[in-house]
Amino acid sequence: MAYTSDGPGTLGAKAISHGAGDPEFFEVCDTKSDGLRAWAQFTWDGSTVTLEDADGASDFCQDPNPHATSRQITEGRTINVKVCLRDGASGPLTSCGYVTGKS
Repeated sequence: MAYTSDGPGTLGAKAISHGAGDPEFFEVCDTKSDGLRAWAQFTWDGSTVTLEDADGASDFCQDPNPHATSRQITEGRTINVKVCLRDGASGPLTSCGYVTGKS
């Protein structure tokens, strides 16, 4: 799980890679009603999945999460997760957080 770095005590977005599943499941959650959207990118072995969420729903991801997808990834692969805040559909990425894990 990766979080944005938008200041102490605040969490604007998070991205989750549910590894060790078949298939792997990726989601992004906009956790703050601040007018910004959550943007996440998951990369592995030259493949990329990008997700966005702009609803500022809650501190938790919705269930089911409409900002999620799944992919079949060979077990043991390195997955890089980047999550950022973005002002609008094409604004600059800010307050990015990073994490690396295994499928």
